[in-house]
Amino acid sequence: MTESTVDAADAAASASSSADSAAASADSAQYEVEHVQRLIRDLQEVVEELQSDSLQNLAYRVIRLRRKVWWSFTVDTFEHASKRADNLERQLRELLTGEVSLDAARNSWELRVWQDLLKDRRKQHGERGTQKWWYTAIREVVSFLERPAYAAPDLPDLRSALKADLDHEVDDPESVTNQFSALVTDE
Repeated sequence: MTESTVDAADAAASASSSADSAAASADSAQYEVEHVQRLIRDLQEVVEELQSDSLQNLAYRVIRLRRKVWWSFTVDTFEHASKRADNLERQLRELLTGEVSLDAARNSWELRVWQDLLKDRRKQHGERGTQKWWYTAIREVVSFLERPAYAAPDLPDLRSALKADLDHEVDDPESVTNQFSALVTDE
């Protein structure tokens, strides 16, 4: 081989090595870019979650949901020209036009109360609430908003069940004791 051929071969090998190195660097850079993009997406999701739970957003959602409740009530009762319908309108208007709390927990609670009311309304015949249903619903909402609290847990009489038939309660996966035990161990 001549010296120029050897030089050309060395240059080609060097170029090939440089190309491999550049390809590896490009792959590494692409991985880093994808990693940064994932981090940015994750951060955006966290920011969106924080914004959705921000006090201002919660207050806005309460106002929006109150309007939906008012609209639903109007759709259900606009044809009624009775004293009862007028009283229901006045009571619901008082509830819905009250000030929106600055307390995030209170607003979260109120959102849940109104969402449950609308969900229950959709379960009614024709997805509409009767005056009787609205009367009951308004009373329920008033009690929930006056004294916000979650329902107490259902505590079955495990001692009596175990005393009555220990083998059944221990062996049967559908027994009250085993079902309750599963609730406790899921945590």
